[in-house]
Formats: sequence, C-alpha cells, structure tokens
Amino acid sequence: MNVYQIALPCSYDPSLPFGSLEVSKWVERALDAAGGYTYLGKRLGAWMDGTGLVHTEQMHWYEVACDRDVWNVLVHYAFDLFPNEQAIYTAKAGEAEIIARPLVSGGE
Repeated sequence: MNVYQIALPCSYDPSLPFGSLEVSKWVERALDAAGGYTYLGKRLGAWMDGTGLVHTEQMHWYEVACDRDVWNVLVHYAFDLFPNEQAIYTAKAGEAEIIARPLVSGGE
C-alpha cells in the first residue's frame, strides 16, 4: 500500500468560489474506496501557465493510503468533480502500513 497526496482546488475559477460540495463528494469517495483519508488543511499554491502568467490559489490537501488502482479511481473522480481543471497535483509520498492494535488476553 502507498501513501498518495492530492491538492483539490478551492474554486473552479478564481472569480467563482464554490461550496464544499465537490470536496465533500471526493472525501466520501475516498472513505468508500480507500477506507479513510487525512486532511492536511488548506495550502496556498501557484502554477505558471504556458504564457508565463502565474496563478495563485488555495487548495485543499489530502493524504490517502491505498493501492494504485484505488488512487487512479480517486484522481479520475477529482477530474469529474472539477471539470475546469487542466491538471491536478498529486504525489506518491511513500509506502504505508496500517497496524491494528494487538488483542490483549487475560488482562495482560
């Protein structure tokens, strides 16, 4: 299992803020497909378009532990939710392991 990160936009267009509906839908899908997520908060980011114009925007940053097939589903769903996005920033942060608490028997 790997840890992936994704930056979801806070708006489709800097002049048109949207509610949390699209992000909430992505979170629901992450819970359903991967079993969980970690919200890392809002971050300010910037990117440069082909003409050299710099675009600055707020993004919601999430981290998810899952296999690659599940991650591909989540990224594809993000593009469905944010149809104006030409690209979505994602990163493979590393390997993940979820360790369950050992059962203790006999009051030990």
